[in-house]
Amino acid sequence: MLERVTDANEKLTQLASALRTDASSWADWVALCFTIPRMIPDDKSGSCLADIADLLNRHLDQAEGFVFIPHPHALITVLQLADYKLIIEAALQATEMAQIQTNAAPAYEIYHLEKDAGHFIEMVYTRFGLEQGSPQPWSSPSHLMRFCRDDMPDRHPIHQTLKRSTRILLVEDDPVTRWLVRNALKDECELVTASSGNKALHMYQSYSPDLVFLDIGLPDRDGGSVLDSILKQDPGARVVMFTHNDNFDTMVDTINRGARGFVTKPFHRGRLLHYINTV
Repeated sequence: MLERVTDANEKLTQLASALRTDASSWADWVALCFTIPRMIPDDKSGSCLADIADLLNRHLDQAEGFVFIPHPHALITVLQLADYKLIIEAALQATEMAQIQTNAAPAYEIYHLEKDAGHFIEMVYTRFGLEQGSPQPWSSPSHLMRFCRDDMPDRHPIHQTLKRSTRILLVEDDPVTRWLVRNALKDECELVTASSGNKALHMYQSYSPDLVFLDIGLPDRDGGSVLDSILKQDPGARVVMFTHNDNFDTMVDTINRGARGFVTKPFHRGRLLHYINTV
């Protein structure tokens, strides 16, 4: 779980001081830093950073760490070393989401706090004026690219051959989750989304999807009742529940009512592809 730090500047100063004293104690920690271009208004940038923090918390749900927002256009996540692939994937998804929201290209940087301690300390001091000097423009230092190239294990993304015509309806009220699913499946199928149960029923009739990913917790009605209505319309419908709530009773109930399976949030792309491949 990534904990939001309220007094970000003070805590970053303390972290920089600790790194100066003994960087080796931080061998298992990395920092993932984002910036929104200064031309974006503060309120829009702040909203985008909040969504980035939410996305990171979901994508890096097994990591322990902290989220700092020391500037209206900057976010720093400091976390115990997770899978590099997950960190890079989370960074790429966050930057793509931010670019869509702001119509400007954000940037991200990754620092290994032991190996890159000096660079990280210099960055937090100069950019945020925590010591002497004023904040500097954001940049991507060359050491960062070496870090990503030399220390990043080979990535082996999942490549599946799917029918391009496979049509998916995702019923999900959370915009970040909708973005994550759309991004995960953008090259694999045709996907439309609905943010409520009633809208999903209308879209099912007009779109005739091959598969439905259906959230259990919707704002207007229970996902189980939406499942019942879809199956009443089309007894052969393929509906997979999409939920945080995968306890035994919920799984037994909805599967007995006609659901084909469960995808637990935060989801794994391979799990989505498993159900798509059964269509």
